[in-house]
Amino acid sequence: MNEERIYVRALEPTDLEFLYKYENSFSVMQWGGQKNLYSRYDFKRFIEDSHQDITITNQKRFIVALKSDDRAIGTVDLYDYCTVNQRVCIGLIFYEESDRNMGYGKEVIRFAKQFCFQQLSIHQLYVEIEADNINSIKMFESCGFKYCGTKKDWIQKSGAFCDIKCYQNILE
Repeated sequence: MNEERIYVRALEPTDLEFLYKYENSFSVMQWGGQKNLYSRYDFKRFIEDSHQDITITNQKRFIVALKSDDRAIGTVDLYDYCTVNQRVCIGLIFYEESDRNMGYGKEVIRFAKQFCFQQLSIHQLYVEIEADNINSIKMFESCGFKYCGTKKDWIQKSGAFCDIKCYQNILE
C-alpha cells in the first residue's frame, strides 16, 4: 500500500539488521515492556514466519519505509486481533527521533485503517498510548480516534508506573 511520502510493506529478509538494531535498543525495550534481548536467529525466524495469516497469529508487523530512498524508518504492528469481536490494536514506532513528528504517522494510520476495515473486516481499531505522549495522542485524535478510558499505573517506565490512555476508531 502506498501513501504520499511513505509506503508500508511486509517484512523482508533484508530487514533482519534493522529489527535487530532497534528492537534490542533499551528505549524500545522499555516502551514495549520487553525484558529480553533477541538474537539475529530470533529475528530471522520471526521474519520467516511473518507470512502467516493474522487469523492464525493474532498479529501482523509491517515495515514503514520512505518512498524517496526506500529507507526503513519504523514499524506498524496490528496485534491482539480478535475475530469474534472484530477488533485489533495498532502500535507504531519510528525508531529515530529525526523521523518523528514529520506527519508520517498519519500516513501509516490511513494505511492501517484501510487495511483493517477493508481486508480484515474489523469493526474497531484501537490504540493504547502512554498518558504523557501528547504528540501521539494528538495524532491519533486527528485521525478520528476517540478517547475511551485510562488504565491507571498500567506500565512501568524508568522505575515509575505510568497511565495508559485508550482510544478507538469504530467503523460506522
